This record gives sequence, structure tokens and C-alpha cells, in this order.
Amino acid sequence: MENQFDISISEFFKDLIEKFGYNGKYAELLTVVSGFFLFFIVLGIFFSLKKEQRVLGLILIVSGILTFIINDLILKKCFIRERPFQYFGIEPPGFYIYSNSFPSGHSAISSAGAFSILFYFLFLNKRKSKSLMIYSIISFVICLGVMVSRMALLHHYFTDCIVGFLEGSLIALLVNYLALIIVKQIEKKKNIVIEL
Repeated sequence: MENQFDISISEFFKDLIEKFGYNGKYAELLTVVSGFFLFFIVLGIFFSLKKEQRVLGLILIVSGILTFIINDLILKKCFIRERPFQYFGIEPPGFYIYSNSFPSGHSAISSAGAFSILFYFLFLNKRKSKSLMIYSIISFVICLGVMVSRMALLHHYFTDCIVGFLEGSLIALLVNYLALIIVKQIEKKKNIVIEL
């Protein structure tokens, strides 16, 4: 399942790891960055506690849970792919829990979080809050950082991260669409306007 393009990118990061040390500060820093996918789960809980952003919080939580189920419990079981560090026969740099490589769960959850905020801002948020636009930009920077860190630690190939990114974006779109339908149904049934 490995292709030359994936291997070339992984070899570039392997050379960097060999230069800076497998378990040095480089790997520690990247492990911390790769953990930022949890930011979206924490952000979802934070938003769900605030009345005016509760819908966004629930969207983030549902997107995260759905992404985990689809990615880790279904897709990773279907696509048996070893990780780049296994391909090269080296010890895994940074923290590692055993599972298949394809697709990247960190990338998928980060993407689902970033796109959930973006789609909420574009389609559901009636106030077009500037703070949400800033959250959206920050979210995509975090998402990109997580994806690069997963490749740099040789835990994922480029295609693992890209497919995870696309998977998360589609799940976020679906959850936002369902939220929009539910909100409109509630507004129509109760003859109210829900503040979003």
C-alpha cells in the first residue's frame, strides 16, 4: 500500500529525526503538537457550557465522537497499513499507541474540529461573530500542525493525513447540516428563533 511519494516524504522526516535524535526535544515537541487534536474536544465541552454557543459545542463533540468511531473503529480495521517507522524498522519517536496507520485519527479529528467551526460560522451562526472567524483560523493552523507532526514523527504517511483531513471535513459538513435541519425544525415547531 506504500507508494514512492509517501516513502519520499517519510524519508525526509526520517533524515531530520536521525539528525536531531529519535527521542530528543524535537520528538518531544512534535509529540506535544500532535496532542493538540484534543483541543477540539476541550473546546466542544467549553462551548457547550455557554448558552449562546451550545449548538457549536455539541457539533464539535458529535463530530469528534463520530470521527473517532468511523476512523478508529471502522476504517483502521479495514485498511491494514504499517506505520512509516515500522517500514523503516526503527523505534517510534515520541509517544505511540499501537494501531494501523491509515487513515490518521489525529488528522481526522483535528480536521473535523476545524471544519465544524468553519461550517458553523458560514451556515449556522447568524451573528457572523468575528471571534468565531478567529477561532476558525486558529483551528486550521492547529490542524495543519497536527498533520505535519504526525508525518514528522513517522507515525503516518502523507496520504494517511490527507485522507484523515478529508474524512474529518466530510463528517463536519454532515453534522453541521444535520444541526441546521434540527435547529430549523425546532424553530418552526416552537415558533421561536434560536440564537446562534
